[in-house]
Amino acid sequence: MYHGKIMIEEEIEDEELLSDILSEEAKKKVEIKSPKRGEKLRFVEMAKNNAKVTLENNSSDKYEILSELKEILNLDKLPKKIETFDISNISGTNIVAGMCVMQDRKNK
Repeated sequence: MYHGKIMIEEEIEDEELLSDILSEEAKKKVEIKSPKRGEKLRFVEMAKNNAKVTLENNSSDKYEILSELKEILNLDKLPKKIETFDISNISGTNIVAGMCVMQDRKNK
């Protein structure tokens, strides 16, 4: 049976209870882990860094960024919707995927 893992930076109280609730909702086993070292810890740190960069980018002038994109891609109008995907893996294993959407200059 497939199960999911949620990796977080800090240990939380009632981790087992939360895991049981999420497992029931997802209809599959969900584990919550707080890695302390190794590759999994690096994944958590990378996710934290990506979130920080995203928050910093939210404070950037999106109109300016979209205007530059319009010029680079020779578009007639500013893009109204942009979808980006990132699929990462380590030697074909531990596949992780993410999608970001921006519509009307707002992150969705």
